[in-house]
Amino acid sequence: MLVAPVAPSSANHYDLALIGAGGAGMCLLQAWHEAGILAQKRVLVLEPAEKKLNDRTWCFWAKADDSILAAFGNLIGSSWGTALVAGKQQDLAPYRYYQIRSSALYAAVQALLPQYPQLNWVQAAVSEVHETTDACAIDSAAGQFTAKLVFDSRLPSDAFAKDGLWQSFYGMRIRLEQAAFAPGSMELMNFEVDQQGSTQFVYVLPVSETEGLVELTRFDGSILDRDEAYALLEPWARERFGAFNMLELEGGRIPMQMQLNPAAPFHPANQRHVAIGTAAGAVKASTGYAFKQMWAHAEAISMAMRVAGPLPRPYHPPRHSFYDGLLLDILKRHPAKGKGIFLALFNKVPLPQVFRFLDEQSSLNQELPILAALPVPTFLAAVGRKYIGADGLVLLLLLLCVLLQQLWPAANAVVLPVLLGIGLLFPGIPHGAVDHLLDFKNSALPLFVGKYVAIMLAVVLLWWQWPTLALLGFIGYSAWHFGQTDAKVWGQKQPWWAITYGVTALGFILLSHPTELQQHISALGSGLMVPQGPTAALFLGMLLLLLPVFLPKKHRIGYGVTALVVLGGALLPLLPAFGFYFIGLHSWRGWRHLQQGLGMSHADLFKKALPFSTAAWLLFIGLGIAAATFDLSFEGWIPAFFVFLAAVSAPHIVMMHRFYGRSSAKY
Repeated sequence: MLVAPVAPSSANHYDLALIGAGGAGMCLLQAWHEAGILAQKRVLVLEPAEKKLNDRTWCFWAKADDSILAAFGNLIGSSWGTALVAGKQQDLAPYRYYQIRSSALYAAVQALLPQYPQLNWVQAAVSEVHETTDACAIDSAAGQFTAKLVFDSRLPSDAFAKDGLWQSFYGMRIRLEQAAFAPGSMELMNFEVDQQGSTQFVYVLPVSETEGLVELTRFDGSILDRDEAYALLEPWARERFGAFNMLELEGGRIPMQMQLNPAAPFHPANQRHVAIGTAAGAVKASTGYAFKQMWAHAEAISMAMRVAGPLPRPYHPPRHSFYDGLLLDILKRHPAKGKGIFLALFNKVPLPQVFRFLDEQSSLNQELPILAALPVPTFLAAVGRKYIGADGLVLLLLLLCVLLQQLWPAANAVVLPVLLGIGLLFPGIPHGAVDHLLDFKNSALPLFVGKYVAIMLAVVLLWWQWPTLALLGFIGYSAWHFGQTDAKVWGQKQPWWAITYGVTALGFILLSHPTELQQHISALGSGLMVPQGPTAALFLGMLLLLLPVFLPKKHRIGYGVTALVVLGGALLPLLPAFGFYFIGLHSWRGWRHLQQGLGMSHADLFKKALPFSTAAWLLFIGLGIAAATFDLSFEGWIPAFFVFLAAVSAPHIVMMHRFYGRSSAKY
């Protein structure tokens, strides 16, 4: 039902406005109809399309007494009580799987609306919604309208970020030349199609022996387009079912990751501008099923409006959001792993249990067999990556080593050197071995290497002749470099903060081990004396805890993890304490900055670093041999290591300073 736009006047004010008459909008209109709200309110519907064509097919599973069947049961085109999945035929009881064509829903709901003369349907796109004192102003192609409450199904612009995860799909409604469908059973997630590095599968929903919907679905960062989908789906369907004629082609896309943090465009305090549908998080984040969730949200909104209560948002139990987040993280980072995950699930868990789980109505006891059926290492890695992170993993390892130090120090004497050795292999040494890629003057490689080596040799000579001066210089430029790197991570642009933080963090690591530090300084040939009391370390520790007040709030948790690593290092010997920060935090952060700023994969960057990493190790071995052979100011492998570190750090810090100054990459 289309009504011409009303002229600008007081008549353009409504009690309720609905922006978008897709699935969520139609569900809300149906719920308002059943609750008697349409008869009591002036309602505006703004929808740019005519909403008559079949642009998609909605599917859902339900039990016989579910309210969605009472509302839309007369629109169901087909339903199935059994399903073929992972090569096995399964009974779906107590559920059935239902299909509703969008054209049927649009027609049925629009047929209800002529009985409500206060409802105005305007075919126009909306550009913006502004909140006023007691209403919302809606700018549209048909003019401006106002409404006390606006329900909006439009997605925010950032939902279509290029680096997100999408579920995209295209389906063909086909008629076979010879009967080959089994109309009593449908097929879920057939993975016989080429995965193409993504997670791709086919649904088969037969209506009769000769007619049905065959749909290809993809989970990936890249969106399936019509030609690509047809090129995969058409030959697959012909090989499976024989010759056919295509009756319709439908498709769509769902931004999956925004469902974990739905970007509803309303202010929660006044609830005048309310998100519905995908924008409100009504889509099941890990599967893309939405119709039943949209209807449940519409019912909940109508019930709240009848009692003048607060308007609800779709609710997902925290543990189910946790499960969904893990799966989406895996599919985003490793989309090809989806096939193995889904097949493992369907091979071990009956479909009714899976349906109950996906409806978020299962108990924890019922979920344990489902979780056990999944590839545990893949999900544990996702837990570490998503909820612990690299910094959290460093903190966890440090705490384990602290515990081991108390319970079994002899074992820790083996574990700590092994961890430090592995960390130096990556990312410790490699993060400083790609400086040749940062030569913005594009010098010839031999000339660049010659200058680089000359600086390192000058540093070594400085240590040999004036170790105290070399030591103070090393501490100074290391503190600056540590501060600059971490300031980039936390969005702090002030140089004073970077140097203060760097001196504080490095100073605490060193001065919280005064006896060991003095021994190493003496071995380096310096006469510098270290204060042996706890006062200096306590002061620096307190300053470390005060510095995050100058950071954006969103970065304070990350800073807190770093502070715990620095402070926790006081419970370990000096070298491991320094190593946990230098390797686990600083080197990895620098590596990530380089990888992102240069636009290279980890593997490609590591290959570029390998020749220079090898050269760095040869330099270290050479310094160690020299310390044991010649009369140098430093003695032993540990002092040789610090001289080596000082030598390779000096030109590296210069190159990274230039890189940070020129790079526009966001860290």
